Amino acid sequence: MKHVTDSRFQTWDSLDAFFNTTDDGVLYMGHASILTRLSGKTFLFDPVGYSSPYFDCWVFFPAQVMDPRLLGVDAVIVSHSHQDHFDTDFLRLFPAATPIYIVEGRPMFSQMCAEAGIAVVELPADRLTAIADGVEIYAILHETNGIDASMV
Repeated sequence: MKHVTDSRFQTWDSLDAFFNTTDDGVLYMGHASILTRLSGKTFLFDPVGYSSPYFDCWVFFPAQVMDPRLLGVDAVIVSHSHQDHFDTDFLRLFPAATPIYIVEGRPMFSQMCAEAGIAVVELPADRLTAIADGVEIYAILHETNGIDASMV
């Protein structure tokens, strides 16, 4: 079922409904993760799928949405390095041609990704960066620590 919130932007309540259209919009995937289509490109934000964060102390309820179609997105965007916002086991499954974006200026996160064999593209902080035709992202570092960040 498709829910119309704005004539230019849709929300869906299932992965099938999202993939059965080419309309721009968003699907909530669970916890911090969303699947978004903008200007015909599909982006997955903060995916956690196969791990249980913080030494298996966290359980997502409802469970995170996992589906092989997610591996066909145009890009993955990881806002920050908290374990409930990324999953190295899942990120390793994406094709090498799929960019995985993080905010620059967090060398520990970049190193962690490199050690896990995950190639990332570091987005410059505090400025708009084009990541696809008609799609720009603004990366924001936390003002006092090297872990937290955000993407708009």
